[in-house]
Amino acid sequence: MALDKKRGFTVVAALLLLLSATAGLAQVDFGNAEYVPWVWHNSRVTILSNGTITPSNTNIQRQDNIYTLKGDLYVGIAILKNDTVFEGNGFRIFGPTYGTGILLQNVTNVTVQNVHLQYFKNGIYLDHANDSTIKENKFTNCGIVVSQNSTNNLIVENTVAREILVEYCQNNVVTKNKVSSITTFWAGNISILDNTVSDSKCSDKPLNGGNYTEGIYIDNSENCVISGNVVERKNVGIDIWQSLNLTLKENTLRNNQVGFKLWGADLQHNLHLIDSSNTVNGKPAYFLVNTTGYRFPDNAGWVAAVNSRNLTVQNWVSTPNWDGVLFVESQDIQIANCNLTANVNAIRLQNVSNCVVNQNIMQGNYYAGLYFEGTTDSVITENRVINNYCFFDVWHNSTGNTFLQNDFVGNWTGPLGKESSNQWDNGEQGNYWGTFTGVDRDHNSISDTAYFINSASGEADRYPLMAPINQMASQQQTQNGDLLLSMPEEYLNYTVTYIDGAAWVKIDGEYPMHLTSLPTDSLPMLYPTPPETVNMHIKLDGVEQSWSNYSEIDPSALHYTDIGSWEMVYCTIKPSAKDFLLEIHYEHPVEAINGSSIFLYDLNISPYLSASSAISTAHFNVQLPPNETDLYVYTTGFEGRWSPINYTSTDSQLGRTVTFDIVSEYGKPLLGDTVFILGDNPIPELTTWAFVALLAAATTTILVLGVKSKRQPMQGSLRDSKN
Repeated sequence: MALDKKRGFTVVAALLLLLSATAGLAQVDFGNAEYVPWVWHNSRVTILSNGTITPSNTNIQRQDNIYTLKGDLYVGIAILKNDTVFEGNGFRIFGPTYGTGILLQNVTNVTVQNVHLQYFKNGIYLDHANDSTIKENKFTNCGIVVSQNSTNNLIVENTVAREILVEYCQNNVVTKNKVSSITTFWAGNISILDNTVSDSKCSDKPLNGGNYTEGIYIDNSENCVISGNVVERKNVGIDIWQSLNLTLKENTLRNNQVGFKLWGADLQHNLHLIDSSNTVNGKPAYFLVNTTGYRFPDNAGWVAAVNSRNLTVQNWVSTPNWDGVLFVESQDIQIANCNLTANVNAIRLQNVSNCVVNQNIMQGNYYAGLYFEGTTDSVITENRVINNYCFFDVWHNSTGNTFLQNDFVGNWTGPLGKESSNQWDNGEQGNYWGTFTGVDRDHNSISDTAYFINSASGEADRYPLMAPINQMASQQQTQNGDLLLSMPEEYLNYTVTYIDGAAWVKIDGEYPMHLTSLPTDSLPMLYPTPPETVNMHIKLDGVEQSWSNYSEIDPSALHYTDIGSWEMVYCTIKPSAKDFLLEIHYEHPVEAINGSSIFLYDLNISPYLSASSAISTAHFNVQLPPNETDLYVYTTGFEGRWSPINYTSTDSQLGRTVTFDIVSEYGKPLLGDTVFILGDNPIPELTTWAFVALLAAATTTILVLGVKSKRQPMQGSLRDSKN
């Protein structure tokens, strides 16, 4: 099965392509594909194998084996005769935007020259054509296709507005053309020599979105020579995909968005001869194979190595390539003090071990700062990973790596394979994450809560840093930062008592919070309170705050619960530090509804959940009075369905103590309210009040207004793949 030509960026597509490529290599030789797609040529004029022209009144003059165009034509031509010359004489052949301008089919030794072809799907198409020459033609809105096992053909000195495509064939030469792009696809022994490959201008597009332009694209091909070409003003200069044994010499890549791209599923697809006579923006490309003990020069235009060891890249400023630094099947590598920017991936390591990545700047790359595939036992420390599309893409059994004291600032964390297992701290310190807003109540510059990098694999930075290590990263974080508020944990202490035979609840809530930056103004706060609430106190870092009944100001400002509507209280707070503690105390009677004694806690904390603070845990501690042993706990959700909560209980002289945690996660359905039921009626008879929550939007337990949350970033993965 042949791979599709153009690129996409999903994990599924990548896996399918890898499987397809592997299967194809096992079954099909390059250039001798068992399946070649059928093409509709729509030829209306034919030069038959016996030399006659049909229809006979076509404006083509024959003299022996030379056929000369005597005027413009508006139909496609099929040449079926061997040993002929088709002389265009500078005239034009116009097409209807589909079909083929000139078809060479099952012929040998045919020359097509001096024709101007316009507006066909294929300008000239070679189908089982051998030993033929296509030269000095001009193509507008169409190109040249050499396909269907055509061999030993020469494509020379043409001006092609679109693509020269050489596919499913062998032993062809493409030389001295002016062309927008050249592609080989399932081909072998193709020579691409001394061409000028360019567009009038280079579009600066995000390269993680696909559909980019390539100058020379070698796809599933082998034993090709690419030499002496000038490639400029393309999104990707030279793109090598899943190919074997290529030779690249004296190619000049300049003013492209990125220069080289190389991808192969295994070692053999990366073993090419690409010497330093190739240049990217005037700097030599250094591509090493089977090398031991080498330090890359500071003037490198590309840094890459395959099947090598003991390599050093130091104090290098990258020239943009798909991968700024690329190592495949290599080990014992040091990458230090480099500035890697405007690549797709700053560093890509494929099946690499024992690599030290230290004190580099990876900024403004189109996809990942760190792209690891099958990378093990490496140490990544003190790097500034700033404003790339994502911080990293770590997958395909990348295990045993240590990430420590890096500044990850801006954008999205990135994919982390669930099969991967890595260390993100040393037991005392971890990394700084611009996408995480932790809480530091003991002011030791380390978050009191872990940063969960990937819930599927369970990987977490247990000791994330509260501020960037590097001043550059700190300045960038300030420039990027919206004012964000997080509450990774909250502590709810309930005490149930009886007063004159009626059950009452006392609530003491502690809410450690974190702001990414201090606001210039006070923050308004709304808090829902149950009916008949008394003895309410709000404290900010131990200092009592004044409050008022907001529902008296705005009667529509109510919090709707499954057991009725609650009023809202209002106050303003002005924290003096980014980490602060809110404490709220109040008391209210337990409601009797349909024979059940019920109280409730609102658990909708969506304003505190974001890509920056993905998890919040509510710790509940409920103290029941002596002789009160039956307690049922539910979460309500927002669809009228109650789900029971399991808890742990202990008995003492003071009564029974019930404890449990409820975790809320960003991007997942929230659990709504927590309902407590005393007595022996575990599920009360629900009436219409049980569905009131569907009719109105709930507020949060503590809602601080005016604090923005970051946009949810576009999530995806840039596994090198094709659409």
